[in-house]
Amino acid sequence: MRYPITFTFPFGIGDTVKIKASGETGTVRGLSIVVSGVTSALVHYKAADGRAQECWWETDVLEAV
Repeated sequence: MRYPITFTFPFGIGDTVKIKASGETGTVRGLSIVVSGVTSALVHYKAADGRAQECWWETDVLEAV
């Protein structure tokens, strides 16, 4: 028997977040949950070298702006 599991995300689509390690900020474009229960966010941001980037980040390494 499978039991429903409820997850909450600390951010929503369209929210602005900061990558804690680098200070770069961007916009959340997607959300994901993997089997182990880890939540991730797809963030579109401008990298320190000026390039546009889009990358999946675990939500614990991001913070709301």
